[in-house]
Amino acid sequence: MKPRNPYTPENRAETNYYKLGGSAFHLMKRYLRSMNDFLRSQKHQLQENHKEELEKFPEYPQLINEVYEREYKELDTYFLRILLRSSFVASFSIFELMFKEVCHLGAYKYHTKAEFDSNSGIDQYRSYIVRELRIDISDLKHYWKDLNRYRELRNCMIHSNSIIQGDQEHLIQFVKNLKHIKIRKIRKENQFEFTVLDKQFINCFLDSASEFLANVLLKLPAGRKKNLPGALARAKSGGA
Repeated sequence: MKPRNPYTPENRAETNYYKLGGSAFHLMKRYLRSMNDFLRSQKHQLQENHKEELEKFPEYPQLINEVYEREYKELDTYFLRILLRSSFVASFSIFELMFKEVCHLGAYKYHTKAEFDSNSGIDQYRSYIVRELRIDISDLKHYWKDLNRYRELRNCMIHSNSIIQGDQEHLIQFVKNLKHIKIRKIRKENQFEFTVLDKQFINCFLDSASEFLANVLLKLPAGRKKNLPGALARAKSGGA
């Protein structure tokens, strides 16, 4: 009886996943946990300092409370908001970089070359996988739809200070359906502002991105192929 091959397509895809940088998704989650622990310790220290100041200067409770409330608010909202926003932007960059590496691996498998310019992004990478390598990823549409929405949110953060225009109803509804993020209408303007509230928002994105890439890797052939798939191979070789 032929022994069972332990190197399954799933194991192969997982190996490639980590070779191409998949550990960065886990490192980002670890960073988010560390950031959360740091903020928790800073809040605790602030509370302890507040108690000490009240005991030390009982004649100035109003002043001490005002200072404490201002510092706590800065830590709990402004500082946290900056960290979460920058972490999400960095997480999306991790996804972009690894998606590009997946394209290069796919090109290697079919003895071809993936060429992208400096303005290329996830649309170009997906197009390369689907149109150049002719790999069917239609079953990953649900991932791709969400990743596109996350991409739009990233762009709003970078270019519009987290403002969504009122005519972007699809994006507004997407945010309203998410957890760990809030959205509010700006008074007298047809605009909405969104704010990431918790690291779990970023973790959800990281899960979607990593699962999408893992599934694309699963569709790549085990070894190198002499020809590109199907009709594309004939077109590249000049056939009918």
